[in-house]
Amino acid sequence: MTQKTEYVNKEAIYDKLILALLDEFNYIRQALRTSKYEKHKPQLWNNLFRCAETLKDLLESRPEQSDVDEWFEIIAEKAPKKFVKIARQLLKNSCCDGVKFTGMTRKDDGTKKVSK
Repeated sequence: MTQKTEYVNKEAIYDKLILALLDEFNYIRQALRTSKYEKHKPQLWNNLFRCAETLKDLLESRPEQSDVDEWFEIIAEKAPKKFVKIARQLLKNSCCDGVKFTGMTRKDDGTKKVSK
């Protein structure tokens, strides 16, 4: 069984995923225009198509009708591998919004116990 994670603001996560996917789409389009190597272009076209298909499916699954875990399944299945890593990091950061870890804490050496 898969464990579902609770996210504070689904709409904000949805917006971040859509914007990140659009950024990736534009990055690939730019790389296609400036690529000097013909052997890289088929892979770039494939990634561009995968981004477009993922974007279409995410836009069809609106925040009111679906869950964050469903969005990540769509991304993992259809998006380029590079974007899957980006989305995973985005979801990881969104899951812990507002929670700050201070790292290691240590006891102050200079404090003395005062007896009563």
